[in-house]
Amino acid sequence: MEKAGFKVTFAYLFERPTPLKGTNGLRNWIEMFGKMMFEELDRKTLNLVIANVEDNLRETMFKEDTWIADYKRIRVIGIKE
Repeated sequence: MEKAGFKVTFAYLFERPTPLKGTNGLRNWIEMFGKMMFEELDRKTLNLVIANVEDNLRETMFKEDTWIADYKRIRVIGIKE
């Protein structure tokens, strides 16, 4: 922001855990927001990649039958100089 001519007067970083709907929530999120990273993969390989991601994250990000995305947000106030 400063490079664009703003004086930053406030910045706050906070966690915003976000439930992803259904037991396929993480899979759906990856397919929606990560598809450009996997364009070269065929469907079978993509399914294996996503299954591995789910297996690796299940212990920390799957609570009470819901995937939780560990989003972080930043709020910033800047004044144009």
